Amino acid sequence: LGLVRLIRQMAPHQRIHASTQMSISNAEAIRWLDDLGIQRFVLARENSIQEIKAIKANTDKELEVFVHGALCVSYSGQCFTSESIGGRSANRGQCAQSCRFGYEMHVDGERKDLQGKSFLVSPQDLCGINEVPSLIEAGVDCFKVEGRLKTPEYVATAARNFDHAITSAQKNNVLDQPVYMKKQMASAFSRGFYPGWFHGVNHQDLVDGTFSSHRGFEFGTIRNVNGNSLEVEISEEQVRQGLKADFIKPGDGVLWVYRDRHGQSIEKGGFVFAVKSLSPKKFALEFSRDIAMDSIYSGARVYYNHDKDLKRDVALTVEDKERKKRIPVRVTASASLGQPLSVTYADGKYSVTATSESICEPAKNKGLNSLDLRDELFALMGSPFRGEEFEFATAEETPMFLPNRQVKELRQKLVKELTELRIANGPAADIVPETIPWSNGKKISGQKIAGVKLNLLL
Repeated sequence: LGLVRLIRQMAPHQRIHASTQMSISNAEAIRWLDDLGIQRFVLARENSIQEIKAIKANTDKELEVFVHGALCVSYSGQCFTSESIGGRSANRGQCAQSCRFGYEMHVDGERKDLQGKSFLVSPQDLCGINEVPSLIEAGVDCFKVEGRLKTPEYVATAARNFDHAITSAQKNNVLDQPVYMKKQMASAFSRGFYPGWFHGVNHQDLVDGTFSSHRGFEFGTIRNVNGNSLEVEISEEQVRQGLKADFIKPGDGVLWVYRDRHGQSIEKGGFVFAVKSLSPKKFALEFSRDIAMDSIYSGARVYYNHDKDLKRDVALTVEDKERKKRIPVRVTASASLGQPLSVTYADGKYSVTATSESICEPAKNKGLNSLDLRDELFALMGSPFRGEEFEFATAEETPMFLPNRQVKELRQKLVKELTELRIANGPAADIVPETIPWSNGKKISGQKIAGVKLNLLL
């Protein structure tokens, strides 16, 4: 507080944001600090959406809210455990993550059997992507993602998916299959995703207790062990959210957690060698023979924790300048048994459509799936285009087969037709990026204000 007053004396017009370390969790606290002229307050993570809405109704200050990242077991990060154990102050950016350690529980001098739950104070990670529309409606001015010491993949997936969620909410569109967004973000890093305190307090669900590090995206259960493969069934919850069995591909990594013969939780995992679809929500994952299989794995929880294409995709979006110069196209495909595959490429002004020579037939093994189709139809490196959006429509539950050569020929034909169409008619008009309405009034003016020499985030 003394530092804020000093800044106000030195630079009266300096913009100041109040960090979550100030533990602001109600409108009364904001009013108490009104004479300091703080423009934005980062609210405590413990606030529910209803509480945030009530705060906004009683203040004209900007509100910033955490929507993704690690959660602190202490109130708004006011934790002294790290300092007391190792002399490293969490409130000075030196947290030793004491909440991620395993602990014993003693009651009246007697040690309790926790049945494998030793991580008693390790919360799951916050993921509020489903809550974005409600938070905007509540009056939140800025979303905050915790990203300290995280990888480029973590930053890229969080920024990309939350940007898409915000844009969809601003257009009053329902967010399309957020489960796939969570899968992508969780593969970069996740201790399990939970909406935090947005819907109120529920500590029993917030803290799993069986792990404290990255596991990825939990999607199902092992139903059978057969040779060097695992039969996995997607959970009903994930099916309800739109997850389908074709989301996983060879080269991806999975982890499964089972209880050994002593009742202890054990983690095991590996890279997928092959995938065979068994039904819309069940598939067989084949692994290399150096991964020992055991019938004890039946019933194990399964996590998707490595996306083989993620590093490449992030590198393309961050580093490949040539990719940014190419023209974005939307690709849509549709297929049904007894009919040819239909594919459309659209650049925002022009579109071209073509169908395969052969019809789709029942597959004997692995059939057409959205991931393989996307990879083939997005293979545009030698063209002036780049794949931006992809949609695959089919009502068939039976796997369908079409020679990959025909998909490749479709892509080549459509790229040629779209290129010729643009040359003949001229390029489509440049698309002016759409600004987000709620941010327009929040932009800092480019006008220089005399005396401003310091930009400080408290």
